[in-house]
Amino acid sequence: MKKLFAFATGAGADEKGYYLAIAILNPDEETARQNIGLLENRIESGKLPWGESGKNAWTDIIEGMEIEARGRLTMAKLYGKACVNWDSFATHGGALPLMIH
Repeated sequence: MKKLFAFATGAGADEKGYYLAIAILNPDEETARQNIGLLENRIESGKLPWGESGKNAWTDIIEGMEIEARGRLTMAKLYGKACVNWDSFATHGGALPLMIH
């Protein structure tokens, strides 16, 4: 992702279930829109910094996702087991597995 200013993660729930929430504050609206595709690609091709019994890809623990831009924000909901590790998402192993740019 380019020109990342700040991001936050958390966990939530809605009518579809539990999710890992990601909010990325971008320098402008164009970057926010570009980061939708970049984050989708990172999720689809990325590996987890931790693994469990043969499940080492983000797609192994994400059952669905919604990613959108709202002004300067890129916002994502990642449904499935990803929400279980939301609190170690940004610091696990000293790496930022989806946010590296």
